Amino acid sequence: MELSGYLQILKRRKLVVIVTLVAALVVAVAISSQLPATYRATATLRMLTSTSGSADYLQYDVRYAERLMNTYANLATSQPVLDELAQQLNLAEAPKATVSMITNTELLEIAVEDSDPELARDAANTLSAILIAEARARYEELSKATSDTLSVELAQSQTDLEQTRQDYETALGADYPDAEQIQILRDLLTLREGRYTTLLAQYERIRALVELQAPSISVVEPARTPRTPSQPQKPLILGLAGLLGLSGGLGLAFLLEALDTRIYSKSQIVSLSGSPILGEIPALSRQRRAGFFSDFSIQQEAVHRLSVSLFPPEAIRNRRSARQVLLVTSATLGDGKSTVTANLGVAVARSGYKTLLIDADARRPALHRVFGLPNESGLSTILAGETEARLGETIHPSAYKRLHVLTSGPWTPDFFALLGSAAMADLRRTLLEHFDVILIDSPAFLAVADGAILASLVDSVLLVLRLGHVRRDTLLALLEQLANLDIASIDIVLNCTPGGDAHRDYRQKTKASPRSVQRKKTGPAERPDAQDAAHQAADAPAEE
Repeated sequence: MELSGYLQILKRRKLVVIVTLVAALVVAVAISSQLPATYRATATLRMLTSTSGSADYLQYDVRYAERLMNTYANLATSQPVLDELAQQLNLAEAPKATVSMITNTELLEIAVEDSDPELARDAANTLSAILIAEARARYEELSKATSDTLSVELAQSQTDLEQTRQDYETALGADYPDAEQIQILRDLLTLREGRYTTLLAQYERIRALVELQAPSISVVEPARTPRTPSQPQKPLILGLAGLLGLSGGLGLAFLLEALDTRIYSKSQIVSLSGSPILGEIPALSRQRRAGFFSDFSIQQEAVHRLSVSLFPPEAIRNRRSARQVLLVTSATLGDGKSTVTANLGVAVARSGYKTLLIDADARRPALHRVFGLPNESGLSTILAGETEARLGETIHPSAYKRLHVLTSGPWTPDFFALLGSAAMADLRRTLLEHFDVILIDSPAFLAVADGAILASLVDSVLLVLRLGHVRRDTLLALLEQLANLDIASIDIVLNCTPGGDAHRDYRQKTKASPRSVQRKKTGPAERPDAQDAAHQAADAPAEE
């Protein structure tokens, strides 16, 4: 199927798609309105990257910093910290908290969710403070342990150094100095001075390094009171519902299309019937009821083209056409065959043929309403035994030149038998002596058997089909029955087809022409008042 075919399907099923989409959105709104509102407050912390090496040459240890950030992220959501948070906020249970690291940064995000926006804010800020205090406490504990060990060793070295210095000075001030002892004390003093100097330098470097490696955590942005709830996310819910509704609507539309047996395209009709489409009559606007088409309308022009195809102008010279008697029928009710018959009769008469319209649908007669004629007598009364003298009185002239109408007459239970009687065949021969073209408006072919009887009396059948109304099996059944009747010619015309824009500009210019010009061209049998009366009568429904 081409893209245009899919677009046509969506155009036909747009109501299904719209209803499904709207239903999905309504359900989403109803569900989201019932969900409890949850507010999310976020505080942002910064943890400086740790350093390694010496005090003289520092290196930033990124891997250690990542591990440290992961440690504090897990620490923030540990149960002891959450218990302390609940205790500080005087809560039975701490609200839900999450900690996330922002990629390629030194930032941690502490998020707290709660139904109370102010509580969520206070909990996020309190949790940040607890995490900072915990980091500082752990640092002070570590630095104290390190400094205490070095301080004891340094103090002992200093004590030993002072004692050795004192011993050395005492040895020098003795009355009888011992040169060997003095030398020993001098060497020991030098050694202990060096050791003390080394320990002092080491102590200073370690203190500086501990200071540099201190985990510096600070609040970059404190949590603020959230104004809108984070859950439920109504835009997201509505977006997903709209997507699901649209997908479901499209799927349902194509499913209904697959299950629908109605025919929507000309190609389907051509494929099923094996015959080309003789004409297409565009759809009327919904504001206008069935009857005569307006002058210069695209529908009227379509009927004119159909009349030229059925009854070529060159045949007027002989007053004989291959389709002298034409049966107009449809597959089912509602295809608009009576409307097509009436307008086709007007077009054929205007072409120069003396034309007679016969309403053979006594069950649901329509032509008498279209032309505003009485129906007390007609085809049924003639076939029931009326004399030929009454025929001239029963056939009514219309408001259009060369166009006459024979109404159906009242319904009788014997109407089916009358159509198949010898009287009907005699009537056909009589009428052909007075008229060039006879158009018979038949009942829907598959609804009753009248059409099958009339088909044996005509030269051709005009099948009126309405796209989107006739079904495949119905059309196949109709074509099969017509094939069994051995009809000489079967033509197809499509009624109520979309389109008509190609003639719109010309129509607008033509409608602007003065009405006086039309009146000058009107013949005696086509008086303006008579046409107006006919158009008023056409307002009655004639969809058969």
